[in-house]
Amino acid sequence: MGYGFFGGTLDEIAIWNRALTAIEIQNIYNSCVLAITNQPANQSVAVGNTASFTVIPANANATIQWQIDTSGQWMNLVNAANITGANSTTLNIANIGRTLNGARFRAFISDASCTGPSQEVLLNVSCTALVLQSPASSTQTVGTNASFTAATLMPGAQFQWQADVGAGFQNLLNFGQYAGVTTSTLIVNNLTRQNNGHRYRCLISYLGCTDTTLAATMNVTCEAIFTSQPADFNGVVGGNANFNVNSVAGATYAWYMNAGFSFNLINNGGQFSGANTANLSISNLNLSNNNTGFICIVSSDGCSDTSALAMLRVTTSTSTVEVNKVAWQVYPNPAKNNFTLDLSDQPKPVLVRISDLAGKVHFEEILHPGKHDYSGGNLSSGLYFIAVGDTYQRLVLQNQ
Repeated sequence: MGYGFFGGTLDEIAIWNRALTAIEIQNIYNSCVLAITNQPANQSVAVGNTASFTVIPANANATIQWQIDTSGQWMNLVNAANITGANSTTLNIANIGRTLNGARFRAFISDASCTGPSQEVLLNVSCTALVLQSPASSTQTVGTNASFTAATLMPGAQFQWQADVGAGFQNLLNFGQYAGVTTSTLIVNNLTRQNNGHRYRCLISYLGCTDTTLAATMNVTCEAIFTSQPADFNGVVGGNANFNVNSVAGATYAWYMNAGFSFNLINNGGQFSGANTANLSISNLNLSNNNTGFICIVSSDGCSDTSALAMLRVTTSTSTVEVNKVAWQVYPNPAKNNFTLDLSDQPKPVLVRISDLAGKVHFEEILHPGKHDYSGGNLSSGLYFIAVGDTYQRLVLQNQ
């Protein structure tokens, strides 16, 4: 093996950090230097906007072909709906999507003596806020419908509604209660108490970007369940008594009785039948049933309501004793914080007792005839029963 050396001269030594293209090698061989007066520059735009790149060759008659590289390979651009100037000094790309973030661009220039690319430039595409309006929380009654609306300024944006029913937000489908899950307005049909507390939000997507609205809460309240209340009943020993309520379809019923101290659930058997229906029947009345109070608790779609108090008064068939009359009043009813107990028509002092639905006595005292003002501020909102002697009235407190 022999050794040799180069005995000539070298001119314009240069080193590249990449392999040269055939055209670049040819330009070097021909001593051609492509002259570009103005090189394109990097661009940063938000989605939906327009990006522009400009190159100015020294030779005004040079031809230009803009190219793009999104995956390691340069490809020629052609004019299209959102691309103009693919063969001119200024390239415009309208309605930019997030998918072009990081794409490289260059202009391939050819003149009479030289052919080659401009410098490469980078396109940075950022996301912008897409949510113009978040949905508002809604309060509706059982059996009605609710709607939630989101808005954006971006035409052609996509919507996807989500719900959090207790296990995090999940995408909704147009199924069951839900409609419009991929539109700007979500509809929740035929609300039940199970929907109470559910949260809803919308994902808005546009050109590869996604923004999330604030969450709205669904509040479902109970509608009026009773269509008629039970009435007092006057019976005789050995006879029968009936108490009736009317309610919404599909409701369940539970009757309770109070013989003097607390309300207890009634079960079918003995004197009682229909204890879990709208019609309670009491057979073979006796004097121990006299002055017994009855209420009905009705439940429907996760809601419940308590009926008015109905009194049963029993006398013997030959009795000349007048049935007890309610000779007192309580007002206002419903009351907020304060109420008045009017005992003006009572002939003598009488025992007064105020108890709640569970039978807990909150007040018990012998009062003289006259008007007595009370503050209910120490009592929670709810249903209470006032017993004056052997008569009852229902008091509803709505304390604030």
